[in-house]
Amino acid sequence: MSDEAGRFTAEHTVMDKDLEIRELKHLLEVKDNKIKELVEEVARLKSMDYPKSEEGLTLNFDDVDKSEDEFTEQLSFKINQE
Repeated sequence: MSDEAGRFTAEHTVMDKDLEIRELKHLLEVKDNKIKELVEEVARLKSMDYPKSEEGLTLNFDDVDKSEDEFTEQLSFKINQE
């Protein structure tokens, strides 16, 4: 009788470990797919044309300031109307 109980416990331990291994394999596949997607995204972004200077990427802060001023002007106009 004790042999059956030991065998039963061992079988369940093996089944639990197999289930755990399958879950870990699945998670590994999911992570590998995510890494592959991110590598492709990085490659796509690197292939895009950006304005560059000797130091690297450049931003036109005049355009940013202009759009911010327009937004502030619209906001103040709405507040003054109320």
